[in-house]
Amino acid sequence: LAAEATGVSQQAVSKAIAKLEDELGVQLFERSAFGATPTAFARTLERRAQTILAETRLANAELNALSGAKHGTLNLGVGLTLAREIIAHAIHRFRAQRPGIGIGAMIDVSPVLYQRLLRGEIDLVASSPPEYVEIPPDITTVRLFMEQDQVTVRPSHPLAKAKRITLSDLVPYPWIAPLQNYSLWLRICDAFSAAGIAPPKDVIRTDSVPLTLGLLTSEDCICLLGREMMAHELRAGELIALKIEGQPLSPERPALLAYRSKGALSPAAKAFIPLLREVCQGVRYR
Repeated sequence: LAAEATGVSQQAVSKAIAKLEDELGVQLFERSAFGATPTAFARTLERRAQTILAETRLANAELNALSGAKHGTLNLGVGLTLAREIIAHAIHRFRAQRPGIGIGAMIDVSPVLYQRLLRGEIDLVASSPPEYVEIPPDITTVRLFMEQDQVTVRPSHPLAKAKRITLSDLVPYPWIAPLQNYSLWLRICDAFSAAGIAPPKDVIRTDSVPLTLGLLTSEDCICLLGREMMAHELRAGELIALKIEGQPLSPERPALLAYRSKGALSPAAKAFIPLLREVCQGVRYR
């Protein structure tokens, strides 16, 4: 796999590893009939190598900026909740100010984005990670605002006009739950169990925002969503947030800006951060 990824022969990879082990005086891989397993030395070297590669790319970007180059790139990692409105608005303003900068945005869950950030593949991460996500020690975070999950349905849903809604009222309807963030669904189930109620059994699992939106607007589904993910539909009255007694399913969680603790930010990343924070100032939940 390493040979295929680097476009060289397997023998060349083995030879390069053997040479590196000889130069370092340590064993990087434990070899067996089942393959090669990285040692603690290899893991340490990998972490440092990722930092070196990231800093090399950032150095090139900074040198280009100092030499007066008007072109460059900004690579963002974006969580689903922030992508549709907040990041879109921030990118729009950034492009108006820096028209020569190319922009890449990767949409994924926070743990994946944090690893790509450490590898130097992206410059910044903006997301609202679930409470169970451990932020790596080499990453610094800054709170942008407080996001709130909302029990969301279409306006014609039978519960939309109910004056009093409890958890038991939510059980008969189909639910939409995330595919990757399974802990969110477990948290929902725990809330029902704590109230002595069997959790919903009719569940559709997907991470697709278009599919979630289509299901919510076409049938009587229920979904626990970050408010910012569906801010446009909520303002337009295409979706509504239900108020559940005791608010057992609507906790707040911070939306965070993350960057590598070590090393300097690229000029493009430095310019993007204040724009992003200005956009986030208009968010209702902080």
